[in-house]
Amino acid sequence: MEDQNTKMQNNPKVSTSSTDVALTFWQKINYSCGGFANNVLLGLYFSFMIFFFTDVLLIPVGLVSLFSLVCRFWDAVNDPVIGVMADRTQSPKGRYRPWILYSFPLLIVCTCLLFFTLPSGLSGFQAAFTLAMYFFYVLFYTMHDVPYSAMPAALTTNYASRGSIGAFRLAFGNLGMILAVATFLPLVNVLGGGDVNAGYFRAVIVLMIITVPFFLIAYYGTKEVVLLDPNAKRVPIREYFKIFKGNKPFIAMCLAYAFWGLWGNVGGTSRIYFFNYVYGDQAAFSFAATCQTVGMTVGAFLCNLLLKKAKNKRTPGMIAWFTGGAVLIGMAFIRLSPATLPLWYFCTFIYGICGMCGLTSIFACTPDLTVYTQRRYGIAAASFIFAVVNFAFKLAGTVGTSAFTWVLGLMDYVPGAEQTPAVESVMRASCTWLIGLFLIAGAIFQYMYKIDESSHKMDLSELA
Repeated sequence: MEDQNTKMQNNPKVSTSSTDVALTFWQKINYSCGGFANNVLLGLYFSFMIFFFTDVLLIPVGLVSLFSLVCRFWDAVNDPVIGVMADRTQSPKGRYRPWILYSFPLLIVCTCLLFFTLPSGLSGFQAAFTLAMYFFYVLFYTMHDVPYSAMPAALTTNYASRGSIGAFRLAFGNLGMILAVATFLPLVNVLGGGDVNAGYFRAVIVLMIITVPFFLIAYYGTKEVVLLDPNAKRVPIREYFKIFKGNKPFIAMCLAYAFWGLWGNVGGTSRIYFFNYVYGDQAAFSFAATCQTVGMTVGAFLCNLLLKKAKNKRTPGMIAWFTGGAVLIGMAFIRLSPATLPLWYFCTFIYGICGMCGLTSIFACTPDLTVYTQRRYGIAAASFIFAVVNFAFKLAGTVGTSAFTWVLGLMDYVPGAEQTPAVESVMRASCTWLIGLFLIAGAIFQYMYKIDESSHKMDLSELA
């Protein structure tokens, strides 16, 4: 009998008998190592990069806002291009795994250079150099993240394993985030020897060295079993965009990812400013960021348990985002002081659980969305679909982060100085009620996602 696992054409055939396999614990761990390494970089990116630009390199905040807008928009628009290229890749090692191997060295080098301060004689070129490194960083990050995130659709077609591996990936990713946010500023102080600029650069180098073995495990420890027929006819790029038409679950996921992008980017960027200028203690920032990330790690594993009971993968995340949004709105009424700081930490831990539970849900939904789309539109486009939802995430994050820095500049933010009440109110809102509303909006769009286990199995059976 002809092996249907290798007959994926314009209307691809998937053999559930050969690909519907439960992944082992160690297979999930191996894949998740890539998430650990990936999130070390994200921890630096979300929590420290903009602050480094404005308060260490002393690049004007208006120029930083323009940096963020240009580079993050570029980051968003290159996602679908990389997604199509990854889906079309034909290699003995699979479609997506080769991208991990060849992109991560470029990404590591570029991350180090992004936090590099030029010698004093070249300080006039600092803004241009930083912009160039930012531009290449987001390209290399996309080359790694989009194929890596699409890989679960190629590792198995098993409904439960696809949900579980997403939870493992995000939980391990949060361990990488914890490593970054908890150790970075102490490393800066220890390695800098009083020189903050040198301390940032050396601390980044240390963290990048730690990520190398995890990137390699993610490559060598995984195997793609949902294969592409090497003789299959390539689908024209314009055909990919047909999957938008009438694809309500796809649109719902894009909007949910967009509000997650607003929550993560605005909240992550503003928090160091809030603790530095409103509360006046950077050490408290590191602990608060760690509390959130520990909560996010718990949320990923908790959601993994809840997904086993849920008929629709969106349900645990939808409830969690409503809850997390309410907690954040309530935090706006807490006047931060040494007496209320423990309560703030606790609330941060709780909304971290809720935020990651929601992300785990929508991440688990995405591979099933590829099967749904494949059956209705005849296109195997796992990487393209993730690229589009990631585009929504990044575009929303671009707008949110740029708006935050632009508003700071509009209100005469001055690095290292005492801020006006208006500037402090922007910092406070961006850490509490505003991002709480983003989570609630994301929960509403999760509700629109209707693919459950029974409909997913029907899609698989029709493809086979």
